[in-house]
Amino acid sequence: MLLRDVGEFGLIHRVRQSNLYSPDWIIESIGDDAAVVQCSPGKRQVISTDALVEGVHFNLAYTPLRSLGWKSLAASLSDLAAMGATPLCSVVSLSLPKTWTVDMADTFYEGYFACSKTFNCPLAGGDTTSSKDSAFINVTVFGEADPQKIFLRKGAQKGDLICVSGSLGRSKAALEILEGHYSKKGFENAMQHFLEPTPRFDLVTNPEITKEITAMIDISDGLISDLIHICEASKVGCEIDLTKIPISEEAARWETGRKRNPKKEALHSGEEYQLLFTAHPQFYVRTEMDVQIIGTITDEKEGKNLRIDQTLEPLVPGGWDHFSSH
Repeated sequence: MLLRDVGEFGLIHRVRQSNLYSPDWIIESIGDDAAVVQCSPGKRQVISTDALVEGVHFNLAYTPLRSLGWKSLAASLSDLAAMGATPLCSVVSLSLPKTWTVDMADTFYEGYFACSKTFNCPLAGGDTTSSKDSAFINVTVFGEADPQKIFLRKGAQKGDLICVSGSLGRSKAALEILEGHYSKKGFENAMQHFLEPTPRFDLVTNPEITKEITAMIDISDGLISDLIHICEASKVGCEIDLTKIPISEEAARWETGRKRNPKKEALHSGEEYQLLFTAHPQFYVRTEMDVQIIGTITDEKEGKNLRIDQTLEPLVPGGWDHFSSH
């Protein structure tokens, strides 16, 4: 059955019926003109929104609709994590082609609701409409944070350590495998990471880490591009060491098989949704933290550099560019 056969109100009814997670702090949600949400006393509200366009941000030829629903929310939730905020709720607006069926929409929402339940971010409302050819998705997430523990891109100072969570390169490898129709065997972890990423709320709820953070951003455009964002906002320079870049085993195997340097390639792997942050010089990384120190913040006049062996090279932006041709 096509969506046009059930109409907008029919789709909203289906979404409301399948939205089983609606905690007490959501006073009014799907079905009214606006959502009503109770915020916690003494907290600051943190809001982020992301637009996803078919053919630019996702390709339905290799993206399962359930994964698209999950990733649509997870990408925005990663922004909240980068700010040190706790999720409160979300709204999603969909503009869908008339070729979409009811089952397709249900599968998208199945993934969306799975992500919302996993990260305690219930759906509070949104909008639906039709589009001519491609699907358009807009997600807005609302979170709350302690006013003294909101992390911005600005705040890095000379002498701070540059740190990154997790390991990099999986998203770049997965995208190349999917677009090139290569075998996915042996790269299951990379596929899962790319299609259904995990926002790193576990790190921003660890006081041993948060008490040391001076600036933070999530890695959506690529490590170098996002590090440059921190440097420009903080008016500082930086130096990172190529040997310190954490690389996933699957990414290393993929890049080596194509005779490329895995660590260099990982510098431009977008949509990783790991956290890149600067920390006070005394920050000590424990093994269980899943964090790697990759460099230091320098004076702005020293520039932004990558150390390879004994030489310094200027950082060159790469990775994801929302306005480049794809």
